[in-house]
Amino acid sequence: MIGRTISHYQVIEKLGAGGMGEIWKAQDARLNRMVAIKVLTNANAGDSDRRRRFIQEAQAASALNHPNIITIYDITSDEESEYMVMEYVAGKTLADLIPAGGLGVAKTLQYSVQMADALRAAHVAGIVHRDLKPGNVMVTDSGLVKILDFGLAKVSMATKLTEETQTMGAAPMTVEGSILGTVAYMSPEQAQGKRVDARGDIFSFGVVMYEMLTGTKAFAHDSAITTLTAILRDEVKPVGELVAGVPAEVVEIIALALKKDPKDRWQSMQVVHKVLAEQKQKFDSGVFTSSGIGQTAAAAGGGGSMIGAPPPVGPPSSAPMPGLERPRKSGRKWMWIGIFFGLVFWGKSCGSSRDRTKIETNIPGVSVSVPGFSVSNTPSRTSKKNTLTNQSILDMLEAEVPATVIVSHIHASKTKFTLTTDEIIKLTKAGATPEILEAMRNPTAPEKPEAPPPTAASK
Repeated sequence: MIGRTISHYQVIEKLGAGGMGEIWKAQDARLNRMVAIKVLTNANAGDSDRRRRFIQEAQAASALNHPNIITIYDITSDEESEYMVMEYVAGKTLADLIPAGGLGVAKTLQYSVQMADALRAAHVAGIVHRDLKPGNVMVTDSGLVKILDFGLAKVSMATKLTEETQTMGAAPMTVEGSILGTVAYMSPEQAQGKRVDARGDIFSFGVVMYEMLTGTKAFAHDSAITTLTAILRDEVKPVGELVAGVPAEVVEIIALALKKDPKDRWQSMQVVHKVLAEQKQKFDSGVFTSSGIGQTAAAAGGGGSMIGAPPPVGPPSSAPMPGLERPRKSGRKWMWIGIFFGLVFWGKSCGSSRDRTKIETNIPGVSVSVPGFSVSNTPSRTSKKNTLTNQSILDMLEAEVPATVIVSHIHASKTKFTLTTDEIIKLTKAGATPEILEAMRNPTAPEKPEAPPPTAASK
């Protein structure tokens, strides 16, 4: 290959090889720049499925324009093989950079924030990577992260599970030389051949982050089968047993990413990125230490609760795990919806009222207390009860109030929210969607109008 010209790219040296193909450094004769060319190996070039995945990788990555995602310049082919031309990144992969004792908190946060932002952009574009691992993350000498290899990417998060997607999901186990390296970073649902969405990437991201921090693979065993079994059944060894000085908030971020059930994980990489960016800023400025969340929450006015701390060792708690709460009474949802629309109507009809905190019932002795409002036969003495707080949102989430109603409630009410990292974690655990969190961050922003129903002319 060295000295060979492919289109207008002259091959200079070999950079590496993987299960799908080989990577070569080449000179772009037209633009006078260095590029990297991924070439399907001879064994794979004759495999139609491998060729399809190769082209899919180029299409998926080229659809993204992000500083932390490898840029695809071109794709070409000849009678011998397929060639993908991409930007040349001078650096090392995380697989080469992670030492036995881990990278430390500072570098872990530095790299993981960039990775999270890249995955956030991919997910927004409807692309799930599905093969995130240290070998697919390049880091330059300046600390810039580039995510590589979208060969297993699923281009639409709405794609239904078919025989094809099941085969693609299981494909890493058949890739030569990368069986353990890939299986060790699979999400439980991908390992089972189930439908994989963005939350699968969040699990793999948690596995990579765990390894960056501790220098130890989260699920490392002697064979693919035992590794898969560990992913499906075993919990990882606590970070504190492997490395000291890690802020409790960072531990909690990883712990939530590694939940076996997708419903219990972070639900959005957008939220993960925001939380990580905040932790990086705090750590860089020395705001917190390994004692972590209790100090930062107190400093932010959020109290000293250890919401982000790892659970204590001991008998199982009686508190329900996220996603496994006790059955909720469906009547509470309709009560909330009724209260919301009733308050909206009341607010409009009493626009000239000087004191809107006074809501009275005509039934003596009846008192109804709901988050943010007090409805009773005794007039409220303070407007604080008219203010929505974090607890108000948590109560509505527990009552399974629809997210659209919660967002509307936020925009229509006085608010006093605390959005420290530990509070965001608590809200996310309770089921707060990105739309709810965004409304809490900016409660005065106008609501997005709902799309009008299609007219007869548009059908």
